[in-house]
Amino acid sequence: MARHERKTEPQQTKQGLLVSYEHIEPFLVEAEIQGKLYSFEQAQKAKTLLIAPIPDDYAIYALHQIMFENLYSWAGQPRRSDKGPGGIVHVSWTMVRQEMRQFAENLHSRITALPENSNLEAMAEIIAWAHHQFQYIHPFEDTNGRTGRVFDHYLLWVTFEMIGGTLDSAVILEAFPDETFEHEYYQGLQEADAGYLERLERYYINRIQTAIAARNERLKE
Repeated sequence: MARHERKTEPQQTKQGLLVSYEHIEPFLVEAEIQGKLYSFEQAQKAKTLLIAPIPDDYAIYALHQIMFENLYSWAGQPRRSDKGPGGIVHVSWTMVRQEMRQFAENLHSRITALPENSNLEAMAEIIAWAHHQFQYIHPFEDTNGRTGRVFDHYLLWVTFEMIGGTLDSAVILEAFPDETFEHEYYQGLQEADAGYLERLERYYINRIQTAIAARNERLKE
């Protein structure tokens, strides 16, 4: 999966015409915050009901809508073209709904097949697989990267229950804390495109272990 330098073209949004990344970035950051808050709320509801739901394709569309409904009229809707930022699109827009449905079914199968006392590595491997599949399908016109990062947290918190009573007690994956992490992420996605998930799996194992350590330090304060 070739990665290109992001070129932000003027975008007509619900907030008006945004002509540069500097103009749109605050809205994207706010959308990511809203997505995490929504995921946290869903996790708390699931915890109260003593369930750990596995998201289907409609849950992913709903997450995107919650994140971007104040910015884009197409929030929560699968893309309807093969154009978009990032260059290569692997899946035709005509197949996105079908591919997302299959992705959700495969995700459900992988999670339900986990042994009851699975370790962190097994969980991280599923999240790595899911993240790559989401990015490969590229279901939305834009914002797939941010949505994928929030979906990581949805899986961590709602499905794998790595959360407490507050956000401070949750396992939070910081976005690219340094250039090494960023390089490993994009290299991992490239290799996953070719069928080799090992690097991306190691990346997620490392990220989750780092996030758990950071959470534990926060709880000591």
